[in-house]
Amino acid sequence: MAQIVLIILWSFLFVIPGILKGISYSQAFYLLKDHPEYTIFEALAESRRRMHGYKWRYFMLNLSFIGWGIVVSFTLGIGSLWLSPYLFTTQGVFYDKYIALEKGN
Repeated sequence: MAQIVLIILWSFLFVIPGILKGISYSQAFYLLKDHPEYTIFEALAESRRRMHGYKWRYFMLNLSFIGWGIVVSFTLGIGSLWLSPYLFTTQGVFYDKYIALEKGN
């Protein structure tokens, strides 16, 4: 029993860091839009730097859309025609409010 618990706990080491890095790199697209002179690696590094202190807020923002995702699954994906623009607009506003303005963009 303990072996199974330890295996499950160690397997989280691969999932959780992946989620954290995904959140850290989430603003790279917006940074490339604002700074076309950046290379992709510079944008990823800048995104990681600017997301410092905002990861939890961004995670909770995206977690708030879980209910809408469940509703979309009941509509066989048709509801994503309304949910996707809403989600992407919300993420863009997050960038404008926290990442672009407060970090001196």
